[in-house]
Amino acid sequence: MTELSIGSKRQLLILADDLTGALDTGIQFAKRGLRTSVVGVECEYGAYPDTDVFVIDTESRHLSGEDAYGVLYRAVKRACACGIARFLKKTDSGLRGNIAAEITAVMDAAGIGTVAFIPAFPQINRTVVGRISYIDGVPINKSVYGADPLNPVSIERVADLFADQKYRAAEYSDPKEFPPHADEEQIAVFDSAAKSDIESIVGVLNECGCSRLYAGCAGLADVLAETMGSRRAGAQAPEGAEIPGGGEVSGDGEIPGAAEVPEGFLVICGSISPVSLQQLRYAAEQGYKCLCIPVETINETVFPESDAFAGCVSRIRMTLAEEKVCIISTESIGEKAAESAGTSADIDPGAIAANLGKLLGGTLSEGLHPVIMIIGGDTLFHITEELSCRELQLVSEPERGVVCVKMKTAADEYTVLTKSGGFGDEQLLVRLIRSFSGGSQ
Repeated sequence: MTELSIGSKRQLLILADDLTGALDTGIQFAKRGLRTSVVGVECEYGAYPDTDVFVIDTESRHLSGEDAYGVLYRAVKRACACGIARFLKKTDSGLRGNIAAEITAVMDAAGIGTVAFIPAFPQINRTVVGRISYIDGVPINKSVYGADPLNPVSIERVADLFADQKYRAAEYSDPKEFPPHADEEQIAVFDSAAKSDIESIVGVLNECGCSRLYAGCAGLADVLAETMGSRRAGAQAPEGAEIPGGGEVSGDGEIPGAAEVPEGFLVICGSISPVSLQQLRYAAEQGYKCLCIPVETINETVFPESDAFAGCVSRIRMTLAEEKVCIISTESIGEKAAESAGTSADIDPGAIAANLGKLLGGTLSEGLHPVIMIIGGDTLFHITEELSCRELQLVSEPERGVVCVKMKTAADEYTVLTKSGGFGDEQLLVRLIRSFSGGSQ
C-alpha cells in the first residue's frame, strides 16, 4: 500500500463534479491571492505544503448515484488520511448531478454530521427563497434546467433532493434559526437571495463551529474565499501533478493576450444548453462565422479518420486566417435546436466531446495559437484528455462564471477560456471575442 504524505489541517479541499465547476470555484480563491491547486483524486497533499486550497474534478455528474457516492467517498477518505479536515462540496447552481449522494458521501467519509448547504448563486440571479430554488425568478424545474437533456431537474424545493438519503434535511430561512450547538446530524439547507445573505450564514456557522463542511456553488466559494483572507505564497507547487495538474495562480485579474491575438479566437461549443445556443445565435447575428458540424457526423467513432474531419480542420484554419474568429458548434443554432438536442438514444455525448478534442488537436497541429474558448464541462474535460494536458494554470475571471487558464501540454501552451453551458447573458460570447481579439468585428 502506498504511504500517504501528510498535508495541513488548515487546507481546504473542494470537490466538483465537472471541470468547469472545478475551475470557476477555484478561481474565487486564486484571485484573492490564495494558493490554489487543481489536482487529481489521488493527489499527494503533503507535496503541496504551501497550498491553501485544493480543487478536484471527480467527473461524477453523469455517473449513477451509487457510483458517484463511491468516487466521492474514496477521494475524501484519502484526503482525510493526508490530514485535510475542511471541505467544500461544489454543487451545480442548476441542481444537476448527484448532489444528494455526493454530499452524503463526504459526510460519511469525513465523519462530519452537519453540512451547510447553500445552493444559491445570487450574483447571477440564482436564488433560494421560501425553500424554493429560482433561476432568473422562475422555479428551477420550470426553467431551462427542467428541460436539460442529460440531467433534467424535476424538483423545485431544494430539500426534496435528499428525500431518500440517510441524513435529515433541515430548512432555514434565517441563519439565526440554526441551533448554536447542533448535535443532530443534518443537511442544513439555507435560503439566500443576495450575497449578503450568504455572508450572514457563513458568519453564523463560523461562530458556532460548524464550518468544516459546506456545500454550494461559486457564489458560496466567493464568500468563503473572502473569509479565508488574501495572501500570496512565495513557494511554488511542484510540477508533474496529476491532470488536471497543480497550478501556480495569479490574483491580479490581468487578461493575457487581450491586446493582440494575431492567430485569432476559436470557440468550441459542445454544450446543448439553450443559454449557450442563444449566445451562438447572437454572435452569428453580429457577423461572426459559425461552423456547425452535424451531430450525426461528429458522433461517429470513425470521424477523426474521415474526409469530413480533414475538411473541418481546413475550414477552421481558413476561417481563422481570414476572419480571425471561428465558432464551432455541434448543433444547429436555429430556434429548434434546444428542442431536438439530445433526444436520440444513438447520440453519445462523450464521443462527441472526444471528437471535438481531436478536432481541436488537428487544428492546432501546425503551430496555431488562437485564444480558445471551450463551452461545457464535458467538452473541456475531453479536450484536456485528447491534448494530453499536463497542467491547467488558473489566471483570472474576466467575466462572472468565465475562467481564463493557461493550458499546458507536453509541447506547448495555450490561453483558454472556459464556462459552463448554462452561464451568461446572450451577449457574453461577443464581449469576450471583442475583448480578446482586439475589437474584431
